[in-house]
Amino acid sequence: MARKGSLSRKTFFPMVGDQLVDETNGICWICVRANTFKDEHASLRYGLLKGYAGDEVLWTSIHDRSREWLEGINTILRNDRTYHYNDQTKTWQEET
Repeated sequence: MARKGSLSRKTFFPMVGDQLVDETNGICWICVRANTFKDEHASLRYGLLKGYAGDEVLWTSIHDRSREWLEGINTILRNDRTYHYNDQTKTWQEET
């Protein structure tokens, strides 16, 4: 039996091409830029999301010091895998 993957709210950060679906607000966010800044004192992951809500195009910048941008994300599509949010485990579980 294959192991199901999961994505943790604490450690997940999108890669370019990932789709983050907010079904409640009807927005599909696509990660168009992701990078990491590092120096001898700290590191910071940051990115740019482009959102589609009907005919409207939205933009938002994100970073890994805050998790507010994950609010409302029900589904994450990464490569050929789909992850759905599980309220019990508080993680996104891979669809099998």
